[in-house]
Amino acid sequence: MRKIITIIALTMLSGIVLGQTKVGQLYYWVTGENTVSVVPEQSGYPYYNEGNNPTGNVAIPPTVDIGDNTYTVTSIGERAFLFCTGLTSINIPTSVTSIGSWAFSHCTGLTSVNIPSSVTNIGGYAFSGCSGLTSINIPNSVTSIGDGAFSGCSGLTSINIPNSVTSIGESAFYGCSGLTSINIPNSVTSIGYEAFRGCSGLTSINIPNSVTSIGEWAFAYCSGLTSVNIPNSVTSIGKYAFDGCSGLTSVNIPSSVTSIGNGAFYGCSGLTSVNIPNSVTSIGEYAFSNCEGLREVTVNWATPLAVAENVFNKIPINNVTLSVPAGTVEQYRQANVWKDFGNIAEGTSSILSAVGGKDAITEIYNLRGERLSATSIDALPQGIYIVKKGGKAIKVVKP
Repeated sequence: MRKIITIIALTMLSGIVLGQTKVGQLYYWVTGENTVSVVPEQSGYPYYNEGNNPTGNVAIPPTVDIGDNTYTVTSIGERAFLFCTGLTSINIPTSVTSIGSWAFSHCTGLTSVNIPSSVTNIGGYAFSGCSGLTSINIPNSVTSIGDGAFSGCSGLTSINIPNSVTSIGESAFYGCSGLTSINIPNSVTSIGYEAFRGCSGLTSINIPNSVTSIGEWAFAYCSGLTSVNIPNSVTSIGKYAFDGCSGLTSVNIPSSVTSIGNGAFYGCSGLTSVNIPNSVTSIGEYAFSNCEGLREVTVNWATPLAVAENVFNKIPINNVTLSVPAGTVEQYRQANVWKDFGNIAEGTSSILSAVGGKDAITEIYNLRGERLSATSIDALPQGIYIVKKGGKAIKVVKP
């Protein structure tokens, strides 16, 4: 009892207000001697009593007077505006440094938000389900985007991720079906689990050479994706990373990759060719299953890699050409799975030898039909190219 009386007395003497206070439409919780956080009316569901949730255009003030004291608003707490469907816009002051988990989740009426450069952290699911949000600018003060931060923001068409961000959390943009373009800066080192899953409006994506791993389901069901650049910094492609990317027509796997996860390209029905480097030491089950459009697979192992029977499941591989290194055709004809390909032919050495001769190379194209600035095969990374020389177009596989 003495301890309780002492605490109350000290609190009264110091002028600190403990607990929750409502000022205007908003509720605040004192977090320090001179700081407060914006919080919901109640800690549990429903987070606001009927008629008490903030609506319309809301401006969070940088300071608020509570009792005889003035407090600085430094954070937006967890679930502060959760299910505030009548909220249409929010202005966040530069005094705020963090946005808590679920802070604006399912604010379906929210169309715009200004995140100031003072914010360093966007919490998990902070804007999830904000289907009315069309654009958002993330300032270069933010270093991490939390799990599910913008998941379900189906109205979002573009987003700029600053080069201060080093990691994109799990499901960060899951289900952002309206997203047509996104810039991933070269500060990002990893793309998390389901980060862009279901972003069906994305048509192309450039992964910077700072990324070392592509997480499981990272781009799954991005059905509008037609091309993807996997840099030679990536060492692993996670399970089902590109599952259901039915618009993808070709993919070049760089020589830095050592493992391709289970179902990595499952259901990529538009995929017609794939080049697998000899750096790959494991290919997971169903990695290329249901890629019905596949017509050419190029491999670069001197000795056939042992793979599961279902790697090319539900593909009529008797209609697919397998291009193998010179002198290895018989080995592949005897190897499990590889022997089932309808046509096994030397690809790497015989095609490269055709590039030699007296005629000079005049043009080099990638498989997307884009002309490259290079005039020599030696200057290009591993991949498949179309070379024009001597009035002829030759398909070249560089190992």
